Amino acid sequence: MLILLEVFCRFPPIFFTDTPTNGLKLSALFTTCCLFIFGYFKSKVTGQPPISGAIKVTLVGLLAAGAAFGIAKFIS
Repeated sequence: MLILLEVFCRFPPIFFTDTPTNGLKLSALFTTCCLFIFGYFKSKVTGQPPISGAIKVTLVGLLAAGAAFGIAKFIS
């Protein structure tokens, strides 16, 4: 369910901004916020410290996105 919410938060900024670059920046910001929120609640449910868990999930997500972007840039 949270994945669907994250997808719906990520894509609309791309369609409703004046340039694709601005949409991508806004989408990245929303995605980062969603990762932090997801990590916070996941950590609360599993009994870990919520802030450190949220930061871990956010960093892992950002590293994965950066790796995917780098690989796509390398291939193209």
